[in-house]
Amino acid sequence: MVDFKEHYDKGKKCYDDGDLDNALFHYNEAIKLDPKDSRVWHNRGLLWIEKGEHEKAIADLDEAIRLDPNISIAWQVRGSTYDEMGQYDKAIADLDEAIRLDPNETRAWNSRGFVFFNKEEWAKAISQFSESIRIKPNSWVLFFRGASWDNLKEYDKAIADFDEAIRLGSDIMVYNKQELKSLIYFERGFLWYKKKNYSKALADFDEAIRLNPNTKEHSIWGARANIHFIGERYKQAIADFDEAIRLDSDNSHCLLQRGVSLLMIGEYNKAIADFNRCIEINPKNTDFWLNRGGTWSIIGEYDKAISDLNEVIRLDPDNKGAWENRHNSWLMKTNENYRNANVQICLNAKNS
Repeated sequence: MVDFKEHYDKGKKCYDDGDLDNALFHYNEAIKLDPKDSRVWHNRGLLWIEKGEHEKAIADLDEAIRLDPNISIAWQVRGSTYDEMGQYDKAIADLDEAIRLDPNETRAWNSRGFVFFNKEEWAKAISQFSESIRIKPNSWVLFFRGASWDNLKEYDKAIADFDEAIRLGSDIMVYNKQELKSLIYFERGFLWYKKKNYSKALADFDEAIRLNPNTKEHSIWGARANIHFIGERYKQAIADFDEAIRLDSDNSHCLLQRGVSLLMIGEYNKAIADFNRCIEINPKNTDFWLNRGGTWSIIGEYDKAISDLNEVIRLDPDNKGAWENRHNSWLMKTNENYRNANVQICLNAKNS
């Protein structure tokens, strides 16, 4: 006959191996044999969390705490579960108790930091993460403290945390270390971008993509494309915008910027196709109409240009650029000398 310990041990092994269904079977059997052992209730609670069954997890953790209220980790896990459910007050109460029981338990400090992070209470999140880091520095926690500093616009402090997170990269306790390191480089790159240090931003975006070339996060590609765009490396920008748009076909910012990049290298029809898509996504955005109108004017489609610029003025009567561009389009439509000069400028730009 299988006893409690055997079912409990088999449950733990199945859980560690990712075999949640068999783990659940063994934990159920263990509870039948000894319903007063808090460990098995706690472990089954963890299993329910893995399955996304938060209410069931809370019920099991309630029982684990009732049977042994002095185990810090049970309070921490239940607090984290409440956090995931958006029940922040209950989460903080549980995590307070976890820290009271074991002030050196970094997981409890981290979890309380995540609660405040989710509540967008950045200063409070930083205080919790700082205590965890004081006890034991950890790349994942440094990353979130850095993100909190970023939200407070304390960019130098955020960069310092990301620097340290990268330095301590070997301690990253997640399934995909490369993916997290890529994310840290990406976030640091954005900070350099905000500080207008584009060379450092580009280096970080390059490294983020090298570490995780199959990333499904379109914003990494879009960010690097923006740097190339700022540097007037339009073909490189277009290549990165292509990848960003492949991952998110409705990203109007990337479509607009790719369209402008195509415009700058004389690919006018392709540029218009991107502006068309932008307008489909959001017909109230005047930038889309303005750029398409400007492109129509460049290729001599003055009536289409005027029509688009009319729409810009209808949406935003104070748009000075639209009034000026419409005036120029009228001039080019009616004045041959003006038109010929504009064509020569466009040819020079295309051949440069």
